[in-house]
Amino acid sequence: MEPHDFNILKNPYRLLNNILSSGSDPSEPLIQETENTEATTNTSLEDMCELGDGTPVDASEVCNKIAPIEGNGKYTQQHGASFSQAAGRYQFVGSTAVGEIKKLGYASTDEQARALWSRCRTSASPDCKKLQDAMCNSYSEYIIRSLKNRGYEPTMRNIYLAWNQGVGGASVILEAAKNGTEVTDANISSNMKNQAWTKTNNARAFLNGMEDYMNSRGVTP
Repeated sequence: MEPHDFNILKNPYRLLNNILSSGSDPSEPLIQETENTEATTNTSLEDMCELGDGTPVDASEVCNKIAPIEGNGKYTQQHGASFSQAAGRYQFVGSTAVGEIKKLGYASTDEQARALWSRCRTSASPDCKKLQDAMCNSYSEYIIRSLKNRGYEPTMRNIYLAWNQGVGGASVILEAAKNGTEVTDANISSNMKNQAWTKTNNARAFLNGMEDYMNSRGVTP
């Protein structure tokens, strides 16, 4: 798969107007995507609890790796019909989508951003694909910067952990894994027990299951 071209923000309001006035049809044929098929490796329990495990990646690589982990890699997928639920190729929830759309300059108000995401959250129209890709790139840069600021390597494992649990939640889980303990924070613990690969709040078991899941999706942690 060719890297995404993220140099699309020269006139963000033009894209906003195009999407909201074009009548883009969310039911148009799905865009077929090629899944990442790079070789996978197994990481030992001891190694995975070190901060420097894996190979650091940059934002330009993240989106094509996040897509197959988050689902089927298509721009039209949704976890649920509600605005607040995850949708699109990179499975953004509504609140995160609104923030990214405003940060990128595609909308100046929450109302505009909500309207735009409502139209694009399950659409594979050219403009909506550009929007979803730009959001992914922006959010990836935020995660990478935040991990570095907290002293963690931006490996694909750590990036996806932050994508899945938020940067704060990822930090709590990584520290608990270093100490070999369970996560006691109620909200983070609940989120950990609600994933495809685990029903545990034991940090090491959670990370081990997440790495196995990433490998099963063709993405090396």
